[in-house]
Amino acid sequence: MPDVGNPVYTAMVASIQEVARVAGARLLLHSTGADPDDELALVRDLRHRYVDGLILASLHLTQAHAASLSTSAAPVVVIGRPTPGTSVDTVRAYSRRGAAEAVRHLHGTGRTRIAFVNGPTHTAPGSSRRRGYLDGLRSCGLQRDEALIEVAADFMVEPGRRAAEQLLARCTPDAILCANDLLAVGVLAALRDAGLQVPDDIALVGMDNSELSGLTWPSLTTVDLGSSERARIAAELLLARIDDPGREARVVGVEPRLVVRASSGAPA
Repeated sequence: MPDVGNPVYTAMVASIQEVARVAGARLLLHSTGADPDDELALVRDLRHRYVDGLILASLHLTQAHAASLSTSAAPVVVIGRPTPGTSVDTVRAYSRRGAAEAVRHLHGTGRTRIAFVNGPTHTAPGSSRRRGYLDGLRSCGLQRDEALIEVAADFMVEPGRRAAEQLLARCTPDAILCANDLLAVGVLAALRDAGLQVPDDIALVGMDNSELSGLTWPSLTTVDLGSSERARIAAELLLARIDDPGREARVVGVEPRLVVRASSGAPA
């Protein structure tokens, strides 16, 4: 996993661990810091058979990943976007659909200048959520405005705060969609520092429905991407693959769900 301190991955760990416990297996956890080289080393080291299988949650699967996954010495399940050219069990979120739904929700509350604070766009979440944001604008008949799009250095709180400060320095939106809840927490702090009220001045929506979303003030409207469900499915697929290595690879998707709270100024 990229970062075990992220509440999304914490929830995934708990879900995987429960499936492993029931199956009489042990979970070993490695935090990669989203470093592709570290992820590839983990896949290569499967030849030492120090584990029975690997669940890989990656922000950016490359062609090097595809090559390593195709020849891995032990079963691998990926939590993320399907990798072209491989036949690997994969559990994915439809975050593009979720981002589009969030934009439509904000437009439905009367917002017309909807900004987007994204994380790094070379990652799978960054690229898919950007496309979803643009899909949502088109479906609402809103024009794309690059001034309303800001990219944070990472999907974390402090980069979210800095991204919001840069956004507000050049324009004033009436709503902001954030690519995850951690970014949204940073954006919320920046809005308060600027003397802006949420949702009265600017509505705010995050993505992930992490435990943070119910703890902010105001509570955060967010898109639930089924993190725990995806992790549970991944663990079950891995156990099935260990029992039957020749079974056909599956791609399983978990649908997004909008969770409306106070920050978007709409009835829950």
